[in-house]
Amino acid sequence: MLSIDERKAIRLNTESVPVQDLDLRLKRVSEAAPHGVLFVKAHGNLDYQVVAQVMDIAQGTGVSKIEITTDHP
Repeated sequence: MLSIDERKAIRLNTESVPVQDLDLRLKRVSEAAPHGVLFVKAHGNLDYQVVAQVMDIAQGTGVSKIEITTDHP
């Protein structure tokens, strides 16, 4: 589970991940579970552009399946 809070902070499972380190971390996840699904939980007040950036990074690391959910404030 990758989550993005209202301050645009990113967490992978329970660990904070700076956006500049996200590609490396997601490559490791993708290699460990190549056919898995990445669940992205985004705060409902985020601009779509923030979520799209994270999705682009994920797709660039080999993640092929992404499911998106939102948190409504």
